[in-house]
Amino acid sequence: MTASWPGPAPDDARRGALAGLVPTDREQPSIMAFKLSLASPDLPGLEDDLCAGLSRLWPEVEATVARWDLPGVLDRLDLGGLDDLAALAGRFPAPLGGPDATGEVPTGGGATPGFGREELAVLASLAAAPRIAEALGPQAQTFLLRGEAFTIAERYEDPETGFSALRLTPVEPGAPGGAEIFAIDGLQVGSPADAVAAATIGRLQVDSDVFRAMIQDAASLGAAGGEVAFVGPSLGGAIAQVAAYETAEALLAAGAAPGFGDVQLVTVDPLGGADAARAINAGALDPAALAVIEALNLRTEGDLVSRIGSHLGPTLTLPGRDAAGEVVALTPAAAHVNAVSLLRNLSDDAFFATGVPGAPAEISGFAAASNAAADEAIALWRLMGATEDAMPQALQIRGASALDATRTLWSLDADADGGVDLAVALSSPLDPTRDDLVLV
Repeated sequence: MTASWPGPAPDDARRGALAGLVPTDREQPSIMAFKLSLASPDLPGLEDDLCAGLSRLWPEVEATVARWDLPGVLDRLDLGGLDDLAALAGRFPAPLGGPDATGEVPTGGGATPGFGREELAVLASLAAAPRIAEALGPQAQTFLLRGEAFTIAERYEDPETGFSALRLTPVEPGAPGGAEIFAIDGLQVGSPADAVAAATIGRLQVDSDVFRAMIQDAASLGAAGGEVAFVGPSLGGAIAQVAAYETAEALLAAGAAPGFGDVQLVTVDPLGGADAARAINAGALDPAALAVIEALNLRTEGDLVSRIGSHLGPTLTLPGRDAAGEVVALTPAAAHVNAVSLLRNLSDDAFFATGVPGAPAEISGFAAASNAAADEAIALWRLMGATEDAMPQALQIRGASALDATRTLWSLDADADGGVDLAVALSSPLDPTRDDLVLV
């Protein structure tokens, strides 16, 4: 269920409890989480109750919005990382700690999409492209990996919502599949806009004009007979799921008669995108559009983020592995977008074969709270008129990286095996002061 906002006024019996559901600047997020954990176990009812409470409080918030320090509020909502969030989820009573009625949404191909391991390795690696390109700056030109090359054809940036993506064109047709790749960035640490986007399970960013411009570009390519692929990690995975659906729907609306696989989707430890997709499509998704999409959501055992929200397309859970390929137990923080584990699993047929298909165990309480508060959170963010800092971002990518002697080729060893997993050719030498991009 997607609850609308604002909702009806709460009845007197619930008014007192609802008054404390939104933390003030004097309350800590643990108080909100505790109250949510004690809320009604009826999930649709919980969303309606939350919407009602937020509706009642909204006039007061709107009247005093100029005094709100939203980035500061978001800082106080930091629970200390994914491990703490997992501990919180463990205290949720049933059914808030289990799945809701809107589970994994099937796409074309069912549970057995036709992606090969090597193709998945390319697409999953390119999910990091926006983050790397942002750090390297406008000189970043061509991504080189696994014998393939992809040139940046378009950059999509929306400082109001934090939406960031690249369109990557294969230098040689047929790599992989000749598809134009749209790589969508995940959550930037320290980004207030991304924090709001994550709290709304992607809603803030799929409401972006820049997101819609990307969909128009993808649909134009598809209508001309080309294949398009969407990739993304974490928050970017949820946005990629919505983007794949919106592109398939746009192709059908244009009378392009797309077939299965004309729209491809590969994500890494994604938030669920089904909630946002339903929210912008009157609560329902078209089976004909879903049938066009060939999808696979890659997940590492132990990851928490991929258990928040329902996914578009099937999921494959891969075991956690260290650099030697040994199976290891990973904490939620260590499992999330773990390049070492992901690349080890995608570099060996035997390792990849140990992946387990099936939807991850959803923690529905997080999605219920997000769906109830999304409209309010987006409205507040837009009222604040906040935008992202345009200054160069530090590289938030794990692994060892280096520049060649000419400072025009940057390379990354993400899985700590001593080899180059991905390189970026630059249009001109990188500024010598940017030694923050050389990590050991």
